[in-house]
Amino acid sequence: MKTLWLWICLVAAVGAQPALQVTAPVLRPTLIKRYPHDVGCFTQGLVWLGSNRLLESSGLEGQSQLRLVDLETGVVQVMRPLEDSLFAEGLAVLNQQVRLLTYRNRRFLEFDLAELELRTEASLDFEGWGLTVSPSGHWLASNGSPNLLWLNPDMSIARQMLVREPSGPVPYLNELEWCGKRILANVYTTELIAVITPETGLVDYWLDLSGLLTPEEKAGASFANGIAWDPATGHLFVTGKYWPWVFELDVDYDIGLE
Repeated sequence: MKTLWLWICLVAAVGAQPALQVTAPVLRPTLIKRYPHDVGCFTQGLVWLGSNRLLESSGLEGQSQLRLVDLETGVVQVMRPLEDSLFAEGLAVLNQQVRLLTYRNRRFLEFDLAELELRTEASLDFEGWGLTVSPSGHWLASNGSPNLLWLNPDMSIARQMLVREPSGPVPYLNELEWCGKRILANVYTTELIAVITPETGLVDYWLDLSGLLTPEEKAGASFANGIAWDPATGHLFVTGKYWPWVFELDVDYDIGLE
């Protein structure tokens, strides 16, 4: 497969950062279908629950929410607002328990899945960005750095793994999803998803989401964020902050998403 070379400029809130040279193959998934999405949602985490339901977190202080959403219609079936001081980030589900990270608050919240009732909360040792669960039941988080954090059951850090390209570390890892043999990660401020080998932290492929939105839709939207995987079909559901659609994609390449 021919290697594609791209330059993407990653911009943080504090200013421009050095460009990252993307050297792994860049793949464009096949669009299957699109579904309506709330353009007021500042999407942070996305989880496929089956039966046409998504679990989604929406961020920003004073606006953060956890919500159960009907995929086909985009209708919010259950919504739980967070305290005004909290900035919701990534979330994941394990054994019918939902864990939601917060940003600079450095706290995590645990909800029951059925009614999204808050059960407990505790402190974090890191800034919460993305969260997922491995097939063996271990929590894995991102904090906006090039490192992924393997967590103990109490969400303390057990170890860290550097995510890198041959050209160097990959900064601004955000929303996470474990798909078969790979970890997928949104890279903040881009329309690229890193496809990562869990054993090494190496980015073997990139998924390119550019072109999913029309120019008019893109003008009112922000960055891509939100990855959910349906293991029954192998399809991905992706969206972004203030995006009008959730897109169902088929990654029709043999890259370990099974």
